[in-house]
Amino acid sequence: MSSFSKWLGLMLTVSVLIGCAATPSTSPVDTNVTPERGPAETLQFFERMVGKYQSTGSVPVSLEVEAYGGNPPSQARRLLWTQSESHDPQNARVFLIGMTTTPSGLSGEFAPAVGGVISEIRCRLQWRALPSGIGRVQLLGNTLDQSCRFGQGNQSRVLRKEIVFDGSTLRIADQVIREGASRTALDAPIQRSEFVKVLPVSVRAGVKEGAEWRVAHDALIDTDGIRRAPTDAAGMSLGFGVSLRMERVDDRLQWRLVISDEQSGEVLGQTWADARAQHLGWASETIQVEASL
Repeated sequence: MSSFSKWLGLMLTVSVLIGCAATPSTSPVDTNVTPERGPAETLQFFERMVGKYQSTGSVPVSLEVEAYGGNPPSQARRLLWTQSESHDPQNARVFLIGMTTTPSGLSGEFAPAVGGVISEIRCRLQWRALPSGIGRVQLLGNTLDQSCRFGQGNQSRVLRKEIVFDGSTLRIADQVIREGASRTALDAPIQRSEFVKVLPVSVRAGVKEGAEWRVAHDALIDTDGIRRAPTDAAGMSLGFGVSLRMERVDDRLQWRLVISDEQSGEVLGQTWADARAQHLGWASETIQVEASL
């Protein structure tokens, strides 16, 4: 199989994977605004992308962003993205994302990694640092058609990718374009995905046993939607699991807290809260859970 065929196959697979976490279109970014932010600050903001993320779609997709090794020049940063569905972590997709500051502005690169080896096929990324509210900034990166074209003649294809990062949320859009007079999209429209950074959240939980309550104080639960069982001061499980993640529902980001039986996984209850909420809880006659967001 040619290197182009392998690359295109990988890109189409990535589009399908991202489609699993598809979210509604977001408003376009005003690229005509010039922020007051220097190259060094922009590189530091780019490095804030490092961390673990969870998709906000109905099918959870994990994304881990790590600093990439090697010795890039001081004005450059490279990150490694590892993306996988929670039920199939062995089939992860890995990509290199880079940013470089130059006298003429910001640039970067995008490339897949296969078998732990970064591909020699690179797409150029154009980066912009844009204001996003008072004292806030977001990074907008997009591939350039002339540098992300593969194949020849009727087999020529263009991968278009757009990345938006605001410090805690990553929004990604992908599209494979057929080259030629018509320049039509292949198979499906733009595939969009959204990832929020996974953070530890303090949870207080209790279970009533007879006339007494057995309590777990300040247990830490990651916001990745994975069920974890709080334990009391003696290290004994309370007998139920707690999971917490951010989901997009009706075009709004919301927290979802789920309480389930530790052994069977049966859902005992769940509740939702706005993404800006500071506390989220659920209670029954025998179980109480409160998360401090």
